[in-house]
Amino acid sequence: MRFLERLYDLDALDGDGFQRLTARDDIIQHCLNNDDWLPEWVFTDARFNLSSYSPQPLLNFLAEMLHPVVRRDPAEVQRLAEKFNDILTVDGFELYPIEYISGLPIYAGGPNPLGRGRRQPTIMTCACQ
Repeated sequence: MRFLERLYDLDALDGDGFQRLTARDDIIQHCLNNDDWLPEWVFTDARFNLSSYSPQPLLNFLAEMLHPVVRRDPAEVQRLAEKFNDILTVDGFELYPIEYISGLPIYAGGPNPLGRGRRQPTIMTCACQ
């Protein structure tokens, strides 16, 4: 739940309406008390918008999975970033480091029209010749 709190205000998101008022209440009920939700439930829960038409919520979610506060092992972060990018590249997106904390990368996600691992600034050419 702490991971989701980094991305969403769980108390501001509605519950399922069955005696639970917030998403936090749902998570406590189904993930802690009953343990009756599948591990991948968050990807299909409309409140988190991860399967929407826009790729940005999913990119933000995946980038947060790699954040140094969430995951401290640099080798594991690198392995996951590579796996995520192998999948994302097919659709023209990628995760890439935007800054570092104590030598550990903080990732963001966005379009990558040039292919994985090759984020480069646009090179302007002159058509004067």
